[in-house]
Amino acid sequence: MRLLGALPIFSAAFAAIYAVAMYFNIALFVYYPAVKELHWTDEPNLPGPAMYWYGWISYAILGAAIISAAALFLPPRWKERIFPRSAWAVPLLSMLFVLYVIRDWFIH
Repeated sequence: MRLLGALPIFSAAFAAIYAVAMYFNIALFVYYPAVKELHWTDEPNLPGPAMYWYGWISYAILGAAIISAAALFLPPRWKERIFPRSAWAVPLLSMLFVLYVIRDWFIH
C-alpha cells in the first residue's frame, strides 16, 4: 500500500479516535489560556477554563498516524477489502456521534 492509499485509513481513524477522545475526555495535554501553559494532566488550581481540544486533536493525530502507518504493511489481499470510496462512512458516523454528544449545547 502506498502512502496515498493510507490516507483514507488515516481520515477514518482520526475521526473515530477524536470522537472517543472527546467523549471520554482523553486529552494528550491540557492548555490553560489564562496563564498560557500546557500541562500533561488537568490542573484544577489554575485560573480560567481548561482547553482540552488541542489535546484531543493531538491524540487523534498520533493514533491515526500509528494506525495508518501499520496499514502500510498490510498484505495486498487485505488492501482490497479497504474501499477508499466507503472511507467516508466512519468520519460521517463520528461526526453524527459528536453532534449527538454535544446536542445540549444547541437545545438549551
